Amino acid sequence: MKRVSWFLFCLLLPLQALAQNPEQWQIQVHVPAGSYKATAYVFRFPADRYKASIFAIGRYKVPDVNLPVGPSFADVVRRNPRALVINGGFVDPLAPVQSGDSVPLGLLLVHGFAMHPFSFELRPDKKFFVASTILCEAQNGSLSLIDIGRYAAALPGARAGKTPPNPARVISDCQSALQTGPRILDTGSNTITSQDLSREPAARTVLALDRDKRLCVVMFTSPIHLRVVAAFLRGAPAPARNLSQIHDASVSVADLNPATQPRTVSGLGMYNAVNLNGAVYSVAVAPGAPKIGDPGRAQPSAVVIAAQ
Repeated sequence: MKRVSWFLFCLLLPLQALAQNPEQWQIQVHVPAGSYKATAYVFRFPADRYKASIFAIGRYKVPDVNLPVGPSFADVVRRNPRALVINGGFVDPLAPVQSGDSVPLGLLLVHGFAMHPFSFELRPDKKFFVASTILCEAQNGSLSLIDIGRYAAALPGARAGKTPPNPARVISDCQSALQTGPRILDTGSNTITSQDLSREPAARTVLALDRDKRLCVVMFTSPIHLRVVAAFLRGAPAPARNLSQIHDASVSVADLNPATQPRTVSGLGMYNAVNLNGAVYSVAVAPGAPKIGDPGRAQPSAVVIAAQ
């Protein structure tokens, strides 16, 4: 069997650091065998030094309730000038659009209010489609990742692909939540098979947590394959060094062998990770960093992360 090795080299450069801002780096990813390179930005928050909020955007109006709802992504940015604001979950491409709004693909829960229901759409192999993960915001503002199967098994009709009327169990676990995917890392394992390398690469918004629950947001502003992203995220971090110097990392990915795990010399040391919406919907605004993507594009949701 022919095997193709891909190598990923990363240059981390410090961005402007401000008081109460997360650690920020710029990454240059070179994939010679894949004939492309990708630029990304990393934002890292200590486990107990951030507070996250999931916002609904657009058409959602709940009378007499003060919810994180904004007319637009740009409006959410204006309300949170000292926070990192990134895009949330996917847009439903088949839903009718009204007044420039976009409709979520799957669950959107804000402060206990179900703004949009679950989607339990099944693929032909009877596995859940790409949005297989719940991004959960706890009461204290911390984020965690929960497999959608935890809720599907307990809700009538879910396994048949029907949409349940009330995500009650999610409400008991999460103050706010959104449905997204695919899961990239699950307790340290790369869940993206080598089949991903046959697909077109894309710009990515990735949210990841290490074993100590430190939070990383990685914005790939150029197209990259999820399998390469996963390999870099899970790789053991290189020894501490001056970030003004070159920071090299390499990943070898076996193209045609799904059983082969990428070998990472150095990476970010993440343990769990999920893909949020990407491509033209990938957007981030943060103090001390350049704007990424188009904040004016219609989004169904946003995630706000403020350093504490």
